[in-house]
Amino acid sequence: LSASAGKNLQDQCTQLNQSLTQLNEGSKLKLLGNANGKASIDISRYIDDYSELLISVTLGSTPYRITINIPPAELVDSEITYQSGSRATASNGTVVNVSCSRKHVYISAVIVNDNDVLAYSTIRIYGRK
Repeated sequence: LSASAGKNLQDQCTQLNQSLTQLNEGSKLKLLGNANGKASIDISRYIDDYSELLISVTLGSTPYRITINIPPAELVDSEITYQSGSRATASNGTVVNVSCSRKHVYISAVIVNDNDVLAYSTIRIYGRK
């Protein structure tokens, strides 16, 4: 490998590393807030700064988590409830309701195998620019 070819290869690697760093930094998630139970998280100051909101709900004391991805453009001033999960029978399965508006986000229901675990659940909101 000649000196000029080696330098050219090194420059290309440097440019690739810079591009990957910029891509990675642009896609990082930032924790915007968290709350337990039915406490709400104020998202009004973040709503216009992020292209994506990721809502993560830990289901009581279980090791399970449900994640909901919401584009902020979908959120309006009135409240919308997103439901995630499913139930195989009336007493077997998981359902999580997350209520959102342009002002706040909170968990409105967490049912795991017919048990209400809302009081023991945690919600976290992440934003991606």
